Amino acid sequence: MELVRRFLLVTTVFLIVAVAQAAAWRALRLPPPPVTERLGVDFRVVYCGAEAIRAGADPYRVEPLRACEHRIHQEHDEPAWSVTPMPLPSYAVALFVPLTFLPFATAEGVYFALMILAIALASATLGGIVRKPSLAVALVLAPTAGLLNIVSGEPVPLVIAAIATAAYLLERGKAGAAGFVAPFALIEPHVGLPALLALLLFVRGARVPALATSVALGLLGFLSAGTAVNAEYFQTFLPLHASAELAANGQYSVSRIAFLTGAPPRLALEIGLGWYALMVALGVALGKRLAADLGRPSLALLVPVAAATFGGVFIHDVQIAAALPAAIVLAPFSWSARIAIALLVVRWNVPWHDQAIGVALAGIGAAIVGFGRANFGPGLMWLALAPALALGLLRALPPPASLSSAVQNIPDEIIADTAPSSLAWKWRIALAPSWSTPSLRGELEKIPYWFALALLLLAGSRRKGAAEPEPVSPATPTAVSASAQPPSAPPSPAPPSPPSV
Repeated sequence: MELVRRFLLVTTVFLIVAVAQAAAWRALRLPPPPVTERLGVDFRVVYCGAEAIRAGADPYRVEPLRACEHRIHQEHDEPAWSVTPMPLPSYAVALFVPLTFLPFATAEGVYFALMILAIALASATLGGIVRKPSLAVALVLAPTAGLLNIVSGEPVPLVIAAIATAAYLLERGKAGAAGFVAPFALIEPHVGLPALLALLLFVRGARVPALATSVALGLLGFLSAGTAVNAEYFQTFLPLHASAELAANGQYSVSRIAFLTGAPPRLALEIGLGWYALMVALGVALGKRLAADLGRPSLALLVPVAAATFGGVFIHDVQIAAALPAAIVLAPFSWSARIAIALLVVRWNVPWHDQAIGVALAGIGAAIVGFGRANFGPGLMWLALAPALALGLLRALPPPASLSSAVQNIPDEIIADTAPSSLAWKWRIALAPSWSTPSLRGELEKIPYWFALALLLLAGSRRKGAAEPEPVSPATPTAVSASAQPPSAPPSPAPPSPPSV
């Protein structure tokens, strides 16, 4: 019931804010904000990929994906030959097929509602883990985990909700339920896989449900798309899509760094894959250690996810937001995690004045989450200092480069209707200067996120052993064990404030 109350409270507040904002705009007769792109533009890719699956077509080819996308909305400066690929695996695409029975506008509204509810659920579960107000957690999640993904139309909030819910269930000793929920984070496979791996390695009670759900998702993908399409996805589409993104300015991957410094595409991808494997292994090890040292079983899932968003082969800012749950749970214990939150709630490619209110509110939420009553003074100072420093750093960045997003030429090869959609994507990235021409501002924007993720790993590597910030209820296990069962007796209450890293 506690989780339900938290969820309903956050959902109600979200609804009140949305209605109040809409009423204010209407009453003041304000013009809509100037935008060059449709809100949630990438949802059209999700919808069209699911529509292709429903029709028995291939969602990874140029057609029918392109025709559907352009019918719904053609992006600013998008050439007629271009198509935005559907990068999700078939089982993830199939989960959205029910939306295709609705007109696009209606489906889009349902999709946005699902994303908002996902953030509300993540706020409720994480608030339950740290035993702090879920509204404070919602303030932390709102700018990047919420708004950034909703504006982009990305399904990452669903991934965050699945991971946070599994972590909450693990904290409550419900390993089986955690095993059932966690595989749904595989909607974004490279983000959700580390959490599933940690469950299978360390939580015996979660293994069978996790494997059963994973197999069910795999069967859904094969039954909905067929063996040939799934083989094409892994053998042709994914390698070509990863290669196409090597030149993309929106990439935060190690593969892109290797490519820009002269590595051939194949070697750059192999370097990124090796880095990803290293980060996952490090995250799994640190997560297990922190779960035991801090009596927080949830960290066994959350830390590997955060580590996996650091570099790798393919990672964007929308997916890096999945590191926030680990930072939130670590914040009462670690200054490194508190600083990481201050950096992760800023959209570094957006002008400071367009997000000042959101970042300031996130600072309030972070202060409530990260500091107890015994640390009221430092918390109050951090409430004012963290947003000011983050926004000041954003203002100090050099101005963005004046590069056109329009395609400057035509592809050097014919893009057939039956070609992989990632081939058209490769040429759009290469021919649009603002997409593929590196700039000083564009590269500097990535450093705060990388630094934040490094701080989270530092928080784990320096952790020796610490008490919890508040007493743990008898129903909560104190460490990840082979069975993930609650302890036979309640642990002794701990001092109110843990040492900080």
